[in-house]
This record gives sequence, C-alpha cells and structure tokens, in this order.
Amino acid sequence: MAKCNKCNVEVDTRGERCPLCAAKIEKTIDPTYPTIKTTSTWQFIKRIMIIFVLCTSIIVVFLNGFLTPNMKWSVFVIAALLSMYTVFLGIVKGRKRILSMMFYMSFAILAITFIWDRLIGYKGWSLNYVLPSVAIGYGVFLLILRFVSHFAIENYRGYIYLHILLEFLPLVMYVKNVVTFEPLALVSACFGTINLLVLLLFDFSHLKNDLGMRLHI
Repeated sequence: MAKCNKCNVEVDTRGERCPLCAAKIEKTIDPTYPTIKTTSTWQFIKRIMIIFVLCTSIIVVFLNGFLTPNMKWSVFVIAALLSMYTVFLGIVKGRKRILSMMFYMSFAILAITFIWDRLIGYKGWSLNYVLPSVAIGYGVFLLILRFVSHFAIENYRGYIYLHILLEFLPLVMYVKNVVTFEPLALVSACFGTINLLVLLLFDFSHLKNDLGMRLHI
C-alpha cells in the first residue's frame, strides 16, 4: 500500500503518483511480507525475447528472399532487432525506466534507418519494413510485460498510448500510399488493436482519468 499526503488516503497502486491528484505518494512497506524476487520472471522474458528475435529474423529473411531478392533490407531489420535485444539486456538492471528507454531506442532506430534510406537513394525499406517491424517488436514486449512480469506500468501509460499510435501508423501510411508493403502494416495494426483492447479492458479507469486531467474534463 501507499499513502498520498495531499489527499490523506491510502492508495493501492504500484505507481509513484496518486491517481486522484497526481501528487507523489509515499510507499509503505509491511515488514510481515517478504521481498519477492523477480529474477526468474526476467529470465523468462529474456528467453521470450530470444525466441522472438530468432523467429522474426527467419521470417524477415524469408520475406526478403521471396518478395524482394534484389534488396537486402532484411539485414537492417535484423540489425534493429539485435540492437533492441542488446539494449534490453543493458537496461534490465535498471528496469524502472525500461519502457521509456525502449521507446526512445525505437525512435532512434527509425530515425537512423530513415536517414540511411534517404542517403542511399530512398528505396522505401525504412518505412515498409523497419517501421512496422519495430512497432510489432515493441508491441510484443508490452504484452509480455503486462501479463508476465510484476512491472509497474502505471507510470508509463503515456509511452503506451504513443506506441499504440505508432502500431497503427504503418497501416495509415499504406492507405495514404506512403507505404507499399501491406502484410507488415496489417500485422502491426493487429498488434495495435490487441494492445488497445488490453488497455481498455485493464486500464479503462486510468485512461479516463488521464484524458480528464489532460482535457480538463
């Protein structure tokens, strides 16, 4: 349990802010309950990430060879996946900021690949393949965190909202004829729909409060 000194109430949340007034709350530790170690949970997430990187790499190589054998874009996608996994390993010890770090890392990967694509004579692989691949990878990671770990995602809902928009972006760009590769855009939109449904099912009250605070409703 935690206590908000401003509202003078106890709050049942893993977050650092009071859901009523958004003030910082004090954590109260009950000595009768032992500290739960989550090492095994993170080891499980690590294995899931390895399986995801391997499976995605195989699928990407197959799609590259089957659809566009003259363009080796799969190398860049695999490099992005390996970068995500490397950063994931590096921030596990400081996992309080894991969602923000993953989001900024994804943005950096997208920016670098887009600039790279433009410099070599824009072929479209940065938006057609890297953008939806990064969005899908982050979406899978969000689902793993929510259902497997004890990670307190309350403090990072803003990043979740932004990422759901990112997952729908490839499909919007496909409709606008900016993106031409439909399969990955559809898969990314599917994960966006799943994350949106999970958000509505498990965090609807928080979503309503966030919108109320931001829109002053």
